[in-house]
Amino acid sequence: MPDAAELPEIFADLFADHGGASAVEIMTIHKAKGLEFDLVVLPALDRAVPPDRNQLLLSHQFARTGRDGMVMAARPPVGTEADLLFEFLRYQRRDAAVLEAQRLLYVACTRAKCQLRLTAVIADENADDLDEAAPRRVFRPPAASLLRALWPVLAGEFELPTAPQTPREAADDAPRGGPLKRLPLGWSQDRHFAPPAGAPIVIPVARDETPIFDWAGETARRVGSLVHAELHTMDLTSLDEAAILVREDHYRRWLGIHGVPEDRLNQATVRVVEALLGVHRDPRGRWILKRWLREDLREHAFSGYWQGEFSRVVFDRSFIDDAGVRWVIDYKTSQHLGGGLDLFLDRERERYRNQLERYAALARRLGPEPVRLGLYFPLMAGWREWSPGEGVD
Repeated sequence: MPDAAELPEIFADLFADHGGASAVEIMTIHKAKGLEFDLVVLPALDRAVPPDRNQLLLSHQFARTGRDGMVMAARPPVGTEADLLFEFLRYQRRDAAVLEAQRLLYVACTRAKCQLRLTAVIADENADDLDEAAPRRVFRPPAASLLRALWPVLAGEFELPTAPQTPREAADDAPRGGPLKRLPLGWSQDRHFAPPAGAPIVIPVARDETPIFDWAGETARRVGSLVHAELHTMDLTSLDEAAILVREDHYRRWLGIHGVPEDRLNQATVRVVEALLGVHRDPRGRWILKRWLREDLREHAFSGYWQGEFSRVVFDRSFIDDAGVRWVIDYKTSQHLGGGLDLFLDRERERYRNQLERYAALARRLGPEPVRLGLYFPLMAGWREWSPGEGVD
């Protein structure tokens, strides 16, 4: 793990022009889930995550056979004796934060395909963390930092100087000429982050994002999210209708935890069960969810160069069928009430066409197979399919 003095050289190397196409993406660890990169840099692992202080109410959920429960405690008034239940929940919250930090660190590190750079600044700021009687001074990272999670295996690699350096001494030890590299005066992103060799030069245009189209408010979004999640793991070879019905209580709890009001829980749960049963009974749904022998993918994150910029997408469903066609299918949990279903599905296809055409452009790089696109509507067993560019003037 490099220290502060090495950071400028590391980042200068990242941004140096090596003659090939490159790009740097900056994002949070949460946003990087499901993605992969050739090189991942995690800076400032020594920074502590600010703790939640002065909470007025703490809670902890627990599950037991046949029922769920919750323990809650309020902060005692100032000047009164400590409340043992509140203190217990506070320690539970602290331990949960440590486990979450370790989980996030694991997610971040496993995003790297080739190189992983971890950086931290080792500073002598906490006198309480220094053992002055030892021949060398021992540094301990803040308890709420990601570096603390790595410390059991990295502590032996760090050593503070026996006496702090003066600014003059630090300047004398710095590399001559300075480690920073400036970009040339004529530098431009379009010239240095060029598309791959042989790719057509396309002027970047404003991309149409996936439209926000909400038919039934927040409850409909929660229903759609749950159906999406179930389709991600649904295995029709070992699943029957009874297995779907037996999970009805689970669906109701999930919807309630995610904010569906009590007076809408029953209706929302029924919609989820009906959607999953509909997919199970629908020949098209069974065809989509069957296990394919070649490149059977679900919720597959993919990134690539498209229309002058780098794009990240997630394929809900992708596979190569028996005829050698690569399918890219997106689930849409829109719902249509009344007549004119075919007209509605045609409009939805045009609404999401640009999104699926982008998917097709990226899917072509996975192999030589022809690509076919599909939109599947599990709440009403609707389906539309087309080849990329089909029907476009």
